[in-house]
Amino acid sequence: MVALTISGSPMVIPVLGGTVAIILWRSALPRAAGFVVFSLVAIPVTIAMKTFWDRERPDAKIVNVTVATSGTSFPSGHAMGATAFYGALAALVWIHLDRRRRRLPITLTFTALIAGIGISRVYLGAHWFSDVVAGSAVGAVILIPLVRWYLVGIPGEVATQVALKGESALAPSLTGPR
Repeated sequence: MVALTISGSPMVIPVLGGTVAIILWRSALPRAAGFVVFSLVAIPVTIAMKTFWDRERPDAKIVNVTVATSGTSFPSGHAMGATAFYGALAALVWIHLDRRRRRLPITLTFTALIAGIGISRVYLGAHWFSDVVAGSAVGAVILIPLVRWYLVGIPGEVATQVALKGESALAPSLTGPR
């Protein structure tokens, strides 16, 4: 459970996000890189919301607190960041990988990771269930318009690739299903 929590940490997600964005940029997918970077907006949104609500974390007198945490509780930054960031990665996998073998298992893995991070926060006593639900919901509110923005821009990106490099430059997933 601690490993799941760490993978959703506001310290880990920006490092992973930056690394993934650089890899995507170097792979000639600048919109995908931007998509990942924009998903990281969940971090400052979390800070603003926590400052506004200033809700205390679960007390060890009431629940079993396994991991000592500091700061405020509502909403869960781990859940919000995980939903936005790993959700963005799941969307990119779904959009860009072929349909047969890799797309579904990888997308489901990212989805399970998001759920696991939320569950771990409650299990470890770092958050109330409502904190995790709110964090996940706000993460989804961040993610959904980003996915829409990304999908709307794909035809223009494909046209640019064709104009610059010819049809052979298209990624297999952009030429249609296999």
